Amino acid sequence: MPERDMTQPAFTSFNKPEIYITDEDFKLLSPFANGASAAAELLFEEIDRAERVEPNSTVSFVKIGSTIQYKDMTSGTTKQVQLVLPKDADISNGQISILTPVGASLIGLTENAGFEWVGNDGHLRELKILSISNELK
Repeated sequence: MPERDMTQPAFTSFNKPEIYITDEDFKLLSPFANGASAAAELLFEEIDRAERVEPNSTVSFVKIGSTIQYKDMTSGTTKQVQLVLPKDADISNGQISILTPVGASLIGLTENAGFEWVGNDGHLRELKILSISNELK
């Protein structure tokens, strides 16, 4: 595995698949994207490049509240998480904040899409979306 260049941010995404966002999620997430953290900067970049779509779009993609099953292509493990606002985050219950590097990278992804990044440990990581559920719980 390549070592991370310490002059680069701890979270650098390489693969930037097409992503989508509703106006509602854009408005909801914009205040969080204006923070000073690296995750806020990543969130800003992601929602800024996302294609805006109507809430009733036929495209199924990750939104706030979505339950996502993904595979960590590096370790081979499969996980299920729900993408939530920071106040609702509880990693022990599988609820990850939009203000984490993985959370910010999940927003707008479609099934079978994925992304790569160099983690805090300096190793290349890759996730692939297996399924998305946008049903209210």
